[in-house]
Amino acid sequence: MSDVKDILGVCKAPTAADPGKSKSSEKKPTRPEWMSREAFALLDTTHPIVPSALSVNKGPKGIREKPKASARGKITWQWQAFRNPARQDGLELMHWVKCFKDVSGRIRAAEEGEYPFAKFNKKPAMVMYTDEEYNSLLAASDAKWSRAETDYLMGLCEQFDLRWPVIADRFHFDGGPPRTMEELKSRYYSLARLLLIARNGEDNVANLEVVRNPYNFAHEVDRKRQLALAWARSTGMENPEDARVLEEAAAIEARQAEVAQAPPPSAGAADPEQKAAAASASEEGFPSIFSPQGVPIKLKPGVYVRSAHTHETGATQVAGLIGGTRAQRTVDGTLAELGIKGPPTVSTRAVCGAWLALRAEVIQVLELKKRLQNRHG
Repeated sequence: MSDVKDILGVCKAPTAADPGKSKSSEKKPTRPEWMSREAFALLDTTHPIVPSALSVNKGPKGIREKPKASARGKITWQWQAFRNPARQDGLELMHWVKCFKDVSGRIRAAEEGEYPFAKFNKKPAMVMYTDEEYNSLLAASDAKWSRAETDYLMGLCEQFDLRWPVIADRFHFDGGPPRTMEELKSRYYSLARLLLIARNGEDNVANLEVVRNPYNFAHEVDRKRQLALAWARSTGMENPEDARVLEEAAAIEARQAEVAQAPPPSAGAADPEQKAAAASASEEGFPSIFSPQGVPIKLKPGVYVRSAHTHETGATQVAGLIGGTRAQRTVDGTLAELGIKGPPTVSTRAVCGAWLALRAEVIQVLELKKRLQNRHG
C-alpha cells in the first residue's frame, strides 16, 4: 500500500517511529497576493509553487516594478547630420543616431567623436614620383606616354585607390589617344617597379609582388581575348573544336610514343637521311643552332657553343609557361617518363635539334590538355 502511495504522491501518515513531527509543527504554504484562491487551491505539497517571471520584481500590490533608469539617461533616437572623414569634398548626410537624454534634458550621442565607420577606410600604398625622379628614370621608359598624361593617370589611381575598372572608365585625357585597361596598368606598374628598385635597391625589394612578377602586358591581352572568344562561342562551336584539340593531342602523343620505343641507332649503321644531314651540317654556312621550336636558325656572325646555346634555348621554352616552376617540373617529369633525363650530354647537331623539338612537342601537348580542361571546367 505504501508503494502505491509513493507512486501517487500521497504523503504517508505519521507513524510511532516518527513522533517528533505533529500536524501543528508543519508549515503550511502561504498564498501569494498575486495568485487567486482558485489557483492556489489546486496546489498541494506534491505541486509546490515554482518561481517564475511573473513573481519577479513584484511590488506590494502585485505590479511589476519598472526597470531602473540608466545612469546615462533615457534612450532616444535623433535625426542628425554627419560627415565622413574619408571624403575630401565635405559632403554632409543625415542618419539616425542613438542618443541619451539626461534628467536636465540634455541630449548626448552614444558614440561621440568622428564617424565610426571611417576606420574602415583603408587606402593602398601608392608609389608616387618627384620631378627629379621622373626626369632621370621615367621620362625615357615609354615614349608613348607624356608627362602630363602620366600625371593624369597617377591622379586617377590615387583618387580611386587602384580600382582599375573605374580608372579605365574615367580616363579621358584631352589630346591623348584612347587607352585600354591593360595599357593603364602596364604604365603604372612599370613606373612603380622602376621607382622601388631605384629607391631601395633590387635586392631589398626582390620579394615585393610588383618587382618579383612584373606586369605582363601581352599575356594579359591574350588572356582577355581568349576569354572573350570562349564567352562568345556557342554550343555548336564547342564540340568540333574540342574534337580537333583531342586529335592534335593524340597525334603528338603517338609521335612521342614512337620516339620512345624506337631503338637507338648504332654508330656504324646510319641511314641515308642521317648521312645527308651530317653532310649538309658540315657544309659552310649551314646553321647548326636551333630555335625553341627545334628549327635551324642562323645567328649573327660569331662563335657559339652549341651545348650552352641548347641549354639556354631549353630554358627559354619553359620561361613563358603559365604556372612558373610547377609547369617546368611537369615538362621535366614528362620527359623523364620518356627516358630523357636532363639536357643532352653529347651536343651534336642532331641530338640538340631532336631534344629541343621533343621539348616543344611536350609543351604543346601540356598546353592543349590544359586548354581542354579549362573548356570542360
